[in-house]
Amino acid sequence: MKEAKTPEKTLQGASFTINVKSLDTGNPGRNKTIIEYLFGKMMETNRIEGRIAAIEPDNALIKVALRLNNHEKIAGFRYIINENILKAKSKIDLIEDFKAAEPFYFLHTACEDKHTGKDGISKTWPDVSLEALIYFHNKSS
Repeated sequence: MKEAKTPEKTLQGASFTINVKSLDTGNPGRNKTIIEYLFGKMMETNRIEGRIAAIEPDNALIKVALRLNNHEKIAGFRYIINENILKAKSKIDLIEDFKAAEPFYFLHTACEDKHTGKDGISKTWPDVSLEALIYFHNKSS
């Protein structure tokens, strides 16, 4: 456990790893499709890695270096702190940020029937919303 005077200082130098097989969209079939057809077609896809690159408390911004598909991207996470929870949000684009056009094509093809509208057009979006909840313990309470 790291001690610091502010939640932001606690995060300095932090890193994390996410096992892609822990994906949970709330739909087991969708989980399997994403793991197989998207992550399964990427390079180095057992995990997503991240590290805190910079923190700008005055701008409520945390810059996180994310590594996926053998590419690294700095994503800016806007955050708020409410009591002992830091909530941070960002967005990434799998194609633009992580050069995942080919894996994304495989995912789109696997999901085409479910993503086809009444107009006959199938659409799958490459943007992903990210949200992190980080809980802190205040020693003085």
